[in-house]
Amino acid sequence: MRIKMVIGLVVLLLVGGALLAACGGGTPSPESAAPTVAPDTGAAAPAIDAAALLQARCVDCHSLNRTTGARYTQAEWQEIVTRMLKHGAVLNSDEEAALVTYLAETYKP
Repeated sequence: MRIKMVIGLVVLLLVGGALLAACGGGTPSPESAAPTVAPDTGAAAPAIDAAALLQARCVDCHSLNRTTGARYTQAEWQEIVTRMLKHGAVLNSDEEAALVTYLAETYKP
């Protein structure tokens, strides 16, 4: 009986960890954690492709239709993205700003 409980706990932890990683709560990949300023040069990095960022970081947890069917103001999109970050989405501050701007311009009321 005790072995079944231990096995159940291990399975639960593995499934929970997989879900957390799928929603961006795991360790960010080197691509997602790339600096926005080139090292030692101070030169700005290329512009962030917010549409690709939306596809890469958001569809693991919910469908793209959920976003493309929504219509919100800039402030409302900011609240939503902030909430997603609290739920484990992985975005640095430049990516967050680019994504919110893209969403507000593309999916406005």
